Amino acid sequence: MGSAILESSQPLTASVRELRDDMDALGYSGASSGGDLAHVPLVLKGYNGWDTGVQVQNLGEEPVPVRITYRQSNGDGGPWTDSGVVPAHSAVTFYQPAHPELPAGFVGSAVVQAPEGSRIVAVVNEVHEQGAGMSYEGALDGSSTVSAPLLFKNVNGWNTGLQIQNVGPADAEVVVTYRATDGGGPWYEAAWIAPGSSFTFYQPASTVVPNGFVGSAVATSLNQQPLVGIVNEVNAALGVAMTYRAFADGAPVLSVPSLARRAEAGWSTGVQVQNLGTTTTTVSLHLRGPDGEEVHSAAESAPPGDSRTFYLPDMDGIADGWRGAGAIVSAPPQPLGAIINETRY
Repeated sequence: MGSAILESSQPLTASVRELRDDMDALGYSGASSGGDLAHVPLVLKGYNGWDTGVQVQNLGEEPVPVRITYRQSNGDGGPWTDSGVVPAHSAVTFYQPAHPELPAGFVGSAVVQAPEGSRIVAVVNEVHEQGAGMSYEGALDGSSTVSAPLLFKNVNGWNTGLQIQNVGPADAEVVVTYRATDGGGPWYEAAWIAPGSSFTFYQPASTVVPNGFVGSAVATSLNQQPLVGIVNEVNAALGVAMTYRAFADGAPVLSVPSLARRAEAGWSTGVQVQNLGTTTTTVSLHLRGPDGEEVHSAAESAPPGDSRTFYLPDMDGIADGWRGAGAIVSAPPQPLGAIINETRY
């Protein structure tokens, strides 16, 4: 177990797959830069079988001390702290079940802090005792609006929870706007979130989001406090889970380093793309093989805030066993956010 730093004379994107024999796999995106703060919306200790570990990597040339502050969202008490020294170019794991003061059943958030000018990044692994697992990247800063392209409420066994962390200095008044992929909505939920803390908008418990909901969400702080968010996607019956970080901003062209259609061991991918702009745009997915040549493309119209799904096993013109990369393009240009879900069931 360790860490890595990639260097190149050309711009890179990278994704990491963490494979476990006969268990759910985990994945996260590589970081292109670091900072002296990393915000973590969700950490767990023995909550319904879930535990987390926070991996902190130092991108700098010298060892740095780090301090983690935990705040509980499902009870009183705290905050609690943890600390350690991360060597240059290395990573250290802070495993929440090993923290003696965090209460059993803890659900909360964390802030990882290093001395000013440091360059740290963080990744959180969420693992269930029955084998499900997921990973997400800590955020270096926040935004008053964050967007999530894929949410579920009781859809083929899938459900989601949207965790929003307030990384600002004052209480945040947060409103979440939901839109369904079939054109339904919008629906709204709201909460006040204290500084450094997080709140879970759990779609199965929502009284406004309809059963069978598939769609997107935008979380906004009405008083302009910076937010960070993640979405956990869980299928308890299948024992699988996925997570991703909500987007603060986007770009009209996105790169996707890894896509598959029933590739080795049965892996397939779905691409969920959200229009983060202010006008309707056509979203196109262009698939490229290992030689860089385009092999297939597909396109759909997406109004502002809405998302569209490109599921490779349902796309004609791609053979089973295919694996490659892709590019996502909007026309007219609008900022996009996208996630990749990879499954093999």
